[in-house]
Order: sequence, then C-alpha cells, then structure tokens
Amino acid sequence: MNDDKRFYFAAKAFIVHEGKFLIVQRSESERNPLFWELVGGRMEFGETVSANLKREIMEEVGLQNIEIIAPIGVWSFMLDENNQLVGSTFLCKSATNEIKLSFEHKNYAWIAKDELGKYNVFPGIIEEMNGWDWEYIENVCR
Repeated sequence: MNDDKRFYFAAKAFIVHEGKFLIVQRSESERNPLFWELVGGRMEFGETVSANLKREIMEEVGLQNIEIIAPIGVWSFMLDENNQLVGSTFLCKSATNEIKLSFEHKNYAWIAKDELGKYNVFPGIIEEMNGWDWEYIENVCR
C-alpha cells in the first residue's frame, strides 16, 4: 500500500425540525462558497461518530440536544489524487430551529424537499438524496 494515500471519515447531519430540513451555505473563505450543503465534517482521531456529529452540529450551527436517529446514506469522493473522503449522512431531529452560524457558513435555510431546486446544493448531496428512502424519513420525522 502506498503510504501517500489516505482516507478520512466524515459524518453529515440531515437535521429535521417540524417537517423541514436544514441546509447551510459556505462562507466565502471556504471551498465551494456558492454551494449549499448539510452540516457536518471530518471525525477527529479517537472520536465516536455520534460525538463527531454532535460536535460539528454545535460548532457550525449552535444546535444542542440533537437526536441522532439512523444513518440514511453513505458516500465517497476523492479530495485529490492522494486523499479520499468517505462518509455517512445521519437522520437527526432538532427540538428547535434557532441557528447560530459559525464563520464556516454565511447563510442557512430550513426547507421542504420540494424547495431543494431553489438552492445551489452541492451536486453530490443531490445524488445521495435521490437514493434515500423518503417515505421512511417522513414517517420517522412526524
């Protein structure tokens, strides 16, 4: 195995509150600033997946007391020729919709599934969402 090749794990949160889900737009200083995405990020060494999700959610949007329901998607892409990012998206519920954005993001929106086309969402997220069991998601989040 080539020692120069690395992969990282990240967790993303599909956060639902009262029938809508949260998307965030990256700040100008971040990669792909025009894209909207889900909250989340890379795991730190020794961290559990649930601890990673809760930390990233708190850091990026200030939400606490998130209920992590279940994984709903798995994804992977190449960051460059030597680095791969592998991740999973988790269905989460929030008791509140009050957001406090970090410097990483400049905007947020709580949207319904049929409003997704109004936002410039990162293409990989759209592809992943197309494979989700939306009936399951809607039933769990009622």
